[in-house]
Amino acid sequence: MTQDQEWTVVFSTGKTHLAAMAEQHLQNAGIPAIQMNKKDSSYLFGQIDVMVENSFVNEALELINQFKKDLEIE
Repeated sequence: MTQDQEWTVVFSTGKTHLAAMAEQHLQNAGIPAIQMNKKDSSYLFGQIDVMVENSFVNEALELINQFKKDLEIE
């Protein structure tokens, strides 16, 4: 992540495997995506954010909405 790039959160979860699946789903569609792990390592609470560059937000949100619908995630 460079300082010139602006990133937006398109998915947040407390579950590591869901964040990894969402990130991979976006990357498979050609959308650069990263995870920002904000979980506390000792107590395992907090969120993991999946982020994309601002230029990909609309497309990413469409994919994430379908991803959540397919997995029946609220």
